[in-house]
Amino acid sequence: MKKGLIAGLLILFVAGLLQAQFRRDPPLKLKFVPASGAKAGEMIEAKVEVDINKDFHIFSEKPEIEGVKPSRLLVEESGAFTVDKIEFPKPVEVYSDVFQKKLNFYQDKISITVFLKLNPGISGEIPVNGTLQFQACSDKLCLPPSKQPFSGKQVVGD
Repeated sequence: MKKGLIAGLLILFVAGLLQAQFRRDPPLKLKFVPASGAKAGEMIEAKVEVDINKDFHIFSEKPEIEGVKPSRLLVEESGAFTVDKIEFPKPVEVYSDVFQKKLNFYQDKISITVFLKLNPGISGEIPVNGTLQFQACSDKLCLPPSKQPFSGKQVVGD
């Protein structure tokens, strides 16, 4: 009974350390890249660049494993634009030692395209904010599902 209690406490301790490390050093960084030459009333293609740490990968938006959180980009509503669609790049098929099969992942650096329909009559710097929902794994372990916010400005000319 003591061994079971000690093992349980050890697991909780290690999980706590991993989560604390993850909060300090998230496995990815996000950067909003605005479209150039944007004008009111137009459809534009902005980007969210995702720089994934070399020891990690994130699941695609359509993972092949139940219970795994898919990657999902959410853009906050705005009075200046509507989100038409969001396109993820094609994932890379990689063999996972953790799951013992080939899975579709994103690794290294990816660029997610965000199609925004700008409202007529707007101009200036328009804030664009959102969140990437994802689950990151290394070749040894998977972290709990997480969210990473991003923010940026889209310049809209007259």
